[in-house]
Amino acid sequence: MQVKVSIIVPVYNVRDYLRECLDTLVGQTLDGCQIILVNDGSTDDSGDICKEYAQRHESITYLCKENGGQSSARNLGMSVASGEYILFVDSDDYITPDACEILYGAAIKSDADIVVGDILNEKERIESDEGFRRIPSENERVDVREFARQALEHGVYDIVPWIRLVRREVLLENGISFLEGCFYEDQEYTLRLMTLSGVSAIKIRCPFYYYRIGRQGSTTTHTSAKKGTDFLAVIEKMNADIAALDSEGRELGARILGIAYYHYAQVWLRLDSEARREQRPRLLRLIEECSESERAIESLSPALSKTVRGLIHSPRRLVFDNAVRGFFRKIKRAIGK
Repeated sequence: MQVKVSIIVPVYNVRDYLRECLDTLVGQTLDGCQIILVNDGSTDDSGDICKEYAQRHESITYLCKENGGQSSARNLGMSVASGEYILFVDSDDYITPDACEILYGAAIKSDADIVVGDILNEKERIESDEGFRRIPSENERVDVREFARQALEHGVYDIVPWIRLVRREVLLENGISFLEGCFYEDQEYTLRLMTLSGVSAIKIRCPFYYYRIGRQGSTTTHTSAKKGTDFLAVIEKMNADIAALDSEGRELGARILGIAYYHYAQVWLRLDSEARREQRPRLLRLIEECSESERAIESLSPALSKTVRGLIHSPRRLVFDNAVRGFFRKIKRAIGK
């Protein structure tokens, strides 16, 4: 049977959520799904659950490796994938039963290299608000750079890789993979994908992916000095990626880089004072070395640009203002209760 979609799932210590995820994958209505489970050195029962499902379902390929992080697990999964398209799913999340059928159907009908959907958490608003997460070219195939420009302008630019189905050949031919050994690798992966030349994309109105927010132990629920230094390494790689693009690509890349600067600023604000002091000089060097930095910052909304410029020029004031905002948020929550 032709493998239409390879679903790549990095697995690490998610036994409480893994069965729910896997049930939605083996229950896909599309024939021809390859499910690749990569156990990234789990120390709980996750590996046993993966092996149990692999024994029961021929569509599952089970791989086990030493812990190396989500990126290395995704890259390993990509190396054995044989599907026409690839979909990434995190093992504590899940997708709708018809997700692959709808996404793949849209890809084949429009002959698009990339199909972008929506988050299932926002289904009610997506169905009730026609303007929410809509871009002018919705349901039309366009160049991926044009899609990215529209997505940025209309607040639909998604950094996460699991929101889109991607033709496997596009990733292979352009050497696109995930930076290993660091957090925030999605930023660089998505930048490279969205600035490709000669690649097509289509945005469809399809809330298919349930993102589990605030799970204990999730990489997004805590901040550390390593996260900050990793993010700076990612920004450095993004700078190099942008420098290698043509003029059109550099302009688009700068807008994406601006978002990365803002996201790093949010991470920096959650670091302890020592880590903030150590990391800020490196950020300033990266900004100075990148010819697109000023354009990147100018492309942000006034509020986001103010945060980034505050980190550059007035870090103490930025920390103070952030603390004040946090104080008033706590008061509002207390009053609300």
